[in-house]
Amino acid sequence: MGVGYAACAAFLCYRSVFGLASAVLIIPFYHKMREAERKERREQTLTKQFCDAMQAVSASLRTGASIERAFLDGQKEVARMYGNDTEFACGLAVVNKRVQMNEPLEEVFLKFAYRTQAPEIISFAESFRYAKRSGADMPHMIRTVVDRVSEKEMILENIRTMVSAKRMEQKLMLLLVPGVLLFVTVSSPEYAKSLYHALPGIVLMTGCLLGYLFAAWWGRRIVTIRV
Repeated sequence: MGVGYAACAAFLCYRSVFGLASAVLIIPFYHKMREAERKERREQTLTKQFCDAMQAVSASLRTGASIERAFLDGQKEVARMYGNDTEFACGLAVVNKRVQMNEPLEEVFLKFAYRTQAPEIISFAESFRYAKRSGADMPHMIRTVVDRVSEKEMILENIRTMVSAKRMEQKLMLLLVPGVLLFVTVSSPEYAKSLYHALPGIVLMTGCLLGYLFAAWWGRRIVTIRV
């Protein structure tokens, strides 16, 4: 897709095969944006599954189960809701298997949390290790974490709903600009002829392309709100 966008940019801004060399700069820019989106979606998914797992752990602890047994119940709940092949379910299964081999639960889960790179999971794992070693009230601590994460996810979901229209407007505006340029250059080629194959036109179109990329990046920053 990055190559396709680069080819479109070369056609719209330069109308030259040599212009493709400059438009190739779009590929790492596009890749970085897509990677940021992928990371954000992954973090949202992991945090949601983590919250559901901890709710099951908290419920199991209230029935008198041990913390190790509660984590097994949490794994079963995540697998039931999302499937055994999800990243969090697989990671939690590995954690429980290593605990059955007499490894400390708090240490194994902390390593798993660092691999997820999800801030909420890492924060919980660090607090969990300290609480387990100090003999704190585990059911109360886990219930507090679950309530806090659930509240944060609810706020984020409300924010996503409110800015969804703005996200759509941003995407439409990003399509409108090249669409207008394509319409003008195709319908009135003589009108736009001076923009191509001449140094002033090449400089101008390069500036427009850079401005367009900056607007795309800045627009994404505006509609990305973290709590």
